[in-house]
Amino acid sequence: MYFKAIVSYTMFILIYLTTQVWAHGLGYTITQGNNIPILQITFTGGEAAGFASVKIFHKNNLIQTGKTTAQGKFPLLIPKEIKNIKIEVYAGMGHKLIFFYTPKTQVKDISHNYKKNNIIYSSNIKINWLKVILGLSLILNLILLGKLLCFRQQ
Repeated sequence: MYFKAIVSYTMFILIYLTTQVWAHGLGYTITQGNNIPILQITFTGGEAAGFASVKIFHKNNLIQTGKTTAQGKFPLLIPKEIKNIKIEVYAGMGHKLIFFYTPKTQVKDISHNYKKNNIIYSSNIKINWLKVILGLSLILNLILLGKLLCFRQQ
């Protein structure tokens, strides 16, 4: 009786946690295309954030807007005289990313630091493995507790 309840609860928690953990954040990479920086948006798990809404601001003025491609790519068509921009990305279901980018400074960095793979800048997106391990440990301990209670009742 207790075992079935604990297993049901554990399955519910497992399903809930996996949907929350694997696609809970957004990250970005900016690469140099054919004289145009290309923004690529990805979820924490690595899959592309296709058709995400992108807005680019300069001093609170909207200068570019659009959606990413199915591969999560978006060209940054920013005039050369603009130094600092704010980029907002909304990929649905509460996934939002806001960051600042300086086009001139980052293009200088590409020639010195990242010439091999043309990466201008990349955010640090990683799965929080500690949370995943602790969540699995909690689930396995609940299963073990249920089995112990069943054995004691027999």
